This record gives sequence, C-alpha cells and structure tokens, in this order.
Amino acid sequence: MERISRGTLRSERLTWSDKGPAPFESAWNLLLKVQLLNAVGIQELSQLGLVVYRERETRRLFTSQADWDIPRIASCLHVDVARIRTAFIDCLGFPAPRDGQYAVRHCPDCRAVNYHCTLFNLPMVSRCPWHEKELVHGCDRCGRSSTRLDRRPGRDLPRWNCPDCGYVVDLDADRNVNLVSDETEKVIRVHCQRLIDWWTAIQRAAGDASALLDPLANTVRPFDCDWMWRLNWAAGVCPPPPGWGVTPCTFAAGSILRFPVGERAQSPDGAQHYSAYRLIRKSIFRQFISPHAECLSELQAMDPFERISLDRSTLCTVCLAFLSWRVAHEGQIPVFDPHGGRISRPRLETVESVGSPAHGGDHEILNFANFLRIWAQIEHCTSVSACRIELSPERSVLKRIPHVVVRSEEHEELVCLIPSAAQFSAIALERCSKRRSSGTPMARAPAAYARARWNVADESLLFAAHNHESQFRNAYQYVYV
Repeated sequence: MERISRGTLRSERLTWSDKGPAPFESAWNLLLKVQLLNAVGIQELSQLGLVVYRERETRRLFTSQADWDIPRIASCLHVDVARIRTAFIDCLGFPAPRDGQYAVRHCPDCRAVNYHCTLFNLPMVSRCPWHEKELVHGCDRCGRSSTRLDRRPGRDLPRWNCPDCGYVVDLDADRNVNLVSDETEKVIRVHCQRLIDWWTAIQRAAGDASALLDPLANTVRPFDCDWMWRLNWAAGVCPPPPGWGVTPCTFAAGSILRFPVGERAQSPDGAQHYSAYRLIRKSIFRQFISPHAECLSELQAMDPFERISLDRSTLCTVCLAFLSWRVAHEGQIPVFDPHGGRISRPRLETVESVGSPAHGGDHEILNFANFLRIWAQIEHCTSVSACRIELSPERSVLKRIPHVVVRSEEHEELVCLIPSAAQFSAIALERCSKRRSSGTPMARAPAAYARARWNVADESLLFAAHNHESQFRNAYQYVYV
C-alpha cells in the first residue's frame, strides 16, 4: 500500500485496513489511526487539503464534517463515504459544537479494542449500551495529543498511549485498525441507530423550535436545571432508548410556550405595571401559596442570619420561591401579608433582548413562568445539594428561561420551555406537612447564631439552604433571581 512520504500523497492512497473504520467510530479515533499508520501529523494532512486544523477548536474538528474533505479521505482510505460520515455527529443529525476542546469519553471495554464511538461524546449520553459500562470522564490529554503527533521516520507501525487515561493504540502488535468483532459491530449499529431515531423524533416534535434541544448534544453536561428541563421535555415526548444512560431527572416534563414577537410597544406607565404585577402575585398566591400560609409567615419573620441558615430537608420550596420572585420585582424581602400593605414600585422585566411580545399580556405570562423557573431550580437544587439564592444584577427574565426566537417571512415567535408545577406542588405539600406535624423549624438556630456573630449580612445573598449534618460537606448550587 502506498504511503505519504515527505508531504506528498502518492496515488491518492493512505495506508489503511479495508476493515476499518468500525461502525460509528469517531473522527478522533479515525484521525489518530491514520496518523499512526502513515507516520504523519495533522499539519501534513492539512497541507494536503484533507482536513482544516484550528488548534483551539478540537471539538469542532472531531464532531463536524465542516473541516474535512470526506469524499477525498474516503478515496484515500479506499472505503465507502458513508462509513466516514458516521464519524461525525452532525452527519447523524445532531448539532455540532463550534468551539472548545475535545475531551474523549471512553468505554473501558471499547478502549481495549481501540474503539471509540462518536456518540460517546454527546453530553446526554453516560453509558456504553453494548458493554453496559459507564463512560469515563472526558480525557483532555487524548483530545490534545491526537493533534500533536510527530512523524517518526523509520517506524512503520508506531505505538501510542495516553499517559492520563491509559488509552493505547498498539499498531506494532496488530496492523488491523478495527479489532471490533463482527457480532459487536451488529450490536453497535442497532444501538446507535436507536439513539439517532430518538433524536430525530424529538427534533420533529419540537418543529421549528428544535434549537431548544441543541444543548443536549453540544453543551458539556453541567448541574444545570434548564439543561435537565430540556431533557425532561424530550423524554416526555419520546422515551430515550435504553442502555445509553440518557436519564432525565424525576421531575415532570414541562411544556413549550409560544409568544408572537412584534415591534417594541410603548412601555406602560407605573400604575399599569403595578396593577399587572399585583394580579400575577395574587394568582400565584391563590394557586400555590395559600396551602403554605404558615410556612410563608415563618420565612417572613426570619432575620437575615436565619434566612441563610435554612435546612434543605425541611424547607418550604414554594414559599421560598415566592419570596425570591418578589424580591426580583420589589427589590426587598416583604415582611407583611402578600394581600395587604404597600410595596415599592415593581421593576417588571420585559423581553429586552428580542423585542417586546405583540400582546401586553404575554409579559405577565413570562413573569409567571419566571416564578415557576425559580421554584423548579430551588426544588431541583435542594433535592441533591446545598443551595444559595442570590439577587443577580442581570435583570432579564429570559436570560434564565430556556428559549429560542423562531423567525419566518410572515412572523417572529418567542418559544420558551418551562417546567411543570404539578409535581413540585405535591412534593412541597408532603414535605411541609411532615415538618409542621413534627414542629421542626425551617432554620437551624445554632447555625443562625454562629453566622450572626459575623455581624455583617451579604445583601446579595437572599437565602441559603444547607445540610446541617456534621459529616456532610456542603457543595453549593446557585439560583439567581
């Protein structure tokens, strides 16, 4: 077989085995093996026009076909173009990230046969379905080193290994680039096609707002509530295929809301803002807060140090969300009955980033959705972690609600995804009923006393919920209002 020599491609042929690549083998693995078999670096392949290399964009390089001449590469390897295309997630219908570094997520058993599936690096995936093994955390060294290989004259079949994760490609021992068994190949095809079909189904269900789902495929999975809401919605539309570890949280799926977007309307005066805000506030109180009137009174009676000494296991999340939401609009924690008294002029948020919705009532719906967003984040965070609720200088409601703007020739729509409140209500009622029956307070007095000795209250920190058990180390998640 002809090889690359001194930067010149002979007979348009690269050294390669006709059994490779394996089904859905990643572009990262493909590039690594091409370089090792042909004793070339990525710069030489780039000079030959096979690939465009940008040092700081390895995620794009290994997930998108945009920087590859796939037909020519397939010709050089003497394999079918379709086999090369399965190496890129954007060829499979998933959105590819445009920047950042590629951290390789390995299956221990796949790694043993020099295989890495391109779908393993989807953030929503956490398991290898054919080996039923958890994927290891992404290896940055694997991603970087594969683009920094040097030519090794005199060594036809070099051996490469990652010093961080131990991944080895030993072509000295075996010239085959594909060590995956025929039976495993069949299973790989079945599982990968199921995941692709599921993604296609939820994209079709989202329609022109399918960009709402993009973070599931191209944003590294954080502890992020709105990321989980997207996954919950997708799983509610169509259950994800088993085996991949695509697991939504236990909370309800939520729904998608659409608002027509028109020219920026004239801002209503202070009285109109005040009246609209009171209607939203009363609606929230009647629907969610009234069964928790005692909880609300308890929270409103707390001093600043008690408010940052809450117990996450006994906390009334709905009242905490209500007070936090009010702070966002009223500028301070109210210490009086929500149906009476005067409040400062509310600072109602508008859709500043995309223009104002055509109908004034849509502002009220967005602010109602913002209450649900705050409540869902508090419930989600406190279910797994300690939590801090802070007043953010960023005043835009939409910045914190998953949304996209859909444009067509006829109109423009704002599409938002909000969580469902039904399950949160049931959880909060059960928790608060147990707390009240046992006479347990929401705040821990010793912790509040200890914090009061600081004698300074952080005005941006509205509330903090902790696990007060001595053996538990608190790791905080933040909710911004």
